Amino acid sequence: MRFRLALLCVLLGFAFIIAQQAGAQDVHELLLPTAGAEDPNIPAVVLTQGDQSDDRAAYIVDDFEDGDFNGWTGDGSHDCSASISTEVPFGWYSMAIDGACFPFNGYFLDVGNAAPTEVYLYVRSASTNTTDTYFVLGEDFHEVVSFQGVQGEWKVYDGSSHSCGPRTSGQWYYIHLVIDWACKVYDVHIDGQLKLTNVNFYDPTVTGISRIHVFNLDNTTAWYDEIYFATPGISPLIFADDFERGSTCRWSSVVN
Repeated sequence: MRFRLALLCVLLGFAFIIAQQAGAQDVHELLLPTAGAEDPNIPAVVLTQGDQSDDRAAYIVDDFEDGDFNGWTGDGSHDCSASISTEVPFGWYSMAIDGACFPFNGYFLDVGNAAPTEVYLYVRSASTNTTDTYFVLGEDFHEVVSFQGVQGEWKVYDGSSHSCGPRTSGQWYYIHLVIDWACKVYDVHIDGQLKLTNVNFYDPTVTGISRIHVFNLDNTTAWYDEIYFATPGISPLIFADDFERGSTCRWSSVVN
């Protein structure tokens, strides 16, 4: 009898904790791809920008499903423009950048002082023989990640160019970046496949992301959609180091 009462108390306790977490914040409507669309592989519970303080893992930076690109600011000094497009990987709307912009003079979005460990987005380009579809994360001109399309392939730049594989015009690609702030490196996945590991931050002094830049260097069109940031959620497991980075960059020496 005592065992049954104790078990009942434990189960009621777990039910109370789960109910409290589930009701912590209002969540964005779950995003389900249309039939035949690529699986976004994004965490199922996605929060809006106003819910960033919630303990769950992911929130939307912009999915453009409100039919506008409010919050994105154009430099205005170069021949490029932004518009809402119905070319999408799924859903209804994406953002298109048309024309050539000088570096960092396309459009940008201020995101506060974020330090996501994962970034998700979809990108698409109208051509493959141009330099375009830049997606740059950092503190304005101090870059953490510089992702771009060049002649026939996707690349990232950290002082040197690194190929992430071929690209085709008119095709959506699912980009997943895994950022290690302690080691100042990141990994690049495209369409669910690991392409690069341990790419260095372009500027290793940067400690967060305050701005996203998007632009083309050549006169073409690039599309962006379903931009998400993610950080680790609550877990009973405290992870220290499995040394899979191949270094001891998370460890510091102690001087007595």
